[in-house]
Amino acid sequence: ISAEALNSSCSYVATRRILSELEENVVQILYVSPEKAVSDDFLALIASLPITLIAVDEAHCISMWGHQFRPEYRSLQILKERFPQVPMVALTATATPDVRDDIARQLNLNNPSIYVGSFNRENLRYLVVQKEEDAYERLRDYLQGRGTDAGIIYTATRDGAETLAARLRADGIPALPYHAG
Repeated sequence: ISAEALNSSCSYVATRRILSELEENVVQILYVSPEKAVSDDFLALIASLPITLIAVDEAHCISMWGHQFRPEYRSLQILKERFPQVPMVALTATATPDVRDDIARQLNLNNPSIYVGSFNRENLRYLVVQKEEDAYERLRDYLQGRGTDAGIIYTATRDGAETLAARLRADGIPALPYHAG
């Protein structure tokens, strides 16, 4: 299945190629960010294309904190307004019943079918420990014993993510910050 992603990290050449392939119906799945999806230029472009499904990933961001740093999530309802006959799905792994209801309301989904699977993911492990005086040293020691394993360390702030990643890198542990910025 021919799939592409169209976003701000695409070069001019890549963007032109993807747009051309869209117009030629070569691309079957197109991933776009919420920011791109609600832009006037993109909406005009896709109005001429045979859209068969609209999927909103990370849909909890419509209802929960996500819209605070990506307000375009709250504007995605324009897709349903502009393309009312196109089926829409909203996907998330973390929606409570209230959030699911809010997602449906925000996207103007009328009487949607809701499918709920288990929140348990067998490939994920959580470790929560009491923070102590030597918290960084304990974390560093833990990570040094993990080999090539990958993981996510949550921090309370952007600055905390930046600082922790820099400190881990300085100690020889590959780390990158990932946050709303």
